[in-house]
Amino acid sequence: MTDSEKHLDVLEPAIRVFAREGEVTTIAKIAEEAQLPPSLIYRKFGSRDGILLSIYSLFWSRLLAEIRAATGTDWGDTPLGTLERIIIIGQSFAPKNLDLIRILTTTYLPPPEKIAQADLKKKRLEIRQMNRDVLNIIDQLIQDGQEQSCITKSLSPQVIRQILIGAFQTLAYGLFFQFSKGESVGYSPVEAMNGMKHLLKSISHECDAK
Repeated sequence: MTDSEKHLDVLEPAIRVFAREGEVTTIAKIAEEAQLPPSLIYRKFGSRDGILLSIYSLFWSRLLAEIRAATGTDWGDTPLGTLERIIIIGQSFAPKNLDLIRILTTTYLPPPEKIAQADLKKKRLEIRQMNRDVLNIIDQLIQDGQEQSCITKSLSPQVIRQILIGAFQTLAYGLFFQFSKGESVGYSPVEAMNGMKHLLKSISHECDAK
């Protein structure tokens, strides 16, 4: 259990407030939503920024845990099969975590280099590392696929990763607005998934038998 998950009694109401209020969120508003004294929230998180960092940490720890579970050896998949499963996880993750995603798209998180307070800098570095861990997992799957001749070698793993993530983010961002604001984007989650499968197919080959 992460530190963020230990404080869900405060983080869950804080997530609701940040999702609703964005950058104008205050500890007073969070305390009112949580029905807790502001002094208790200060003791747990130190500041509003401490709460926001904990929310980001919760998002990345949940996503990373699901992706790691999808890459377990029990699945016995090819690298391409695992990449497809990660895309499916990403697609299903958004509707279950709309408030978290809304916060990520409406708040600003400074880089570690611009954070002076030591404990906040440490938490920000941990978030950066979780982000990198996700990218490293995808890079490794692409490299494995290239070694097994499942994935084209005409592009570097980093370029393929950027193509996949860029396409997924664009499609997911549209679906996010569709889910959260009722704005039609002209395609459904099924169509978005089919589009990603088509993209995977465009970089794939029949795997060499091992």
